Amino acid sequence: IATAITSIIYVISEFGFKAALIQRKNKLLEDLHYQSVFWWSVFWSSTIFILVYFIGTPIAARFYDEPLLLKIIPILTAPILIEAVTIVYRTKMLRSLNFKTLAIINSIAAIITGFIAIIIALNGGGVWALVFYILIPFVISLPFYIVLIRWKPKLQF
Repeated sequence: IATAITSIIYVISEFGFKAALIQRKNKLLEDLHYQSVFWWSVFWSSTIFILVYFIGTPIAARFYDEPLLLKIIPILTAPILIEAVTIVYRTKMLRSLNFKTLAIINSIAAIITGFIAIIIALNGGGVWALVFYILIPFVISLPFYIVLIRWKPKLQF
């Protein structure tokens, strides 16, 4: 139930900006475009997260009569905040055709996440192993993007 709800939220949160930045011609692409997409993504994802946390989660928990959703949905929705922060970094890697680095980052995150989820499951974590299996790759990949791509957000929009 929670993953179905959060999957819809992920689609809504990106808004197509990554594709727009990737497809824009180099001559027409300025740093201001990246800054605008970054800040809009942070604002939009934060708004969605707040709405889901305070409105959507309680409604879903009551509708399905499952109080555990009050804890699970916000955690599964948190990656949209990380995605908003990394959208420009990931886009810059894709534009520069740096697929090898992206694959390495994703592989490292997947391997570490798999081990952590297995440990949680073996220690009786139950559904939390799956919840953290979804959350952890976003947290692990964030520092890689920030370190590998030399771009810093500025207060421009």
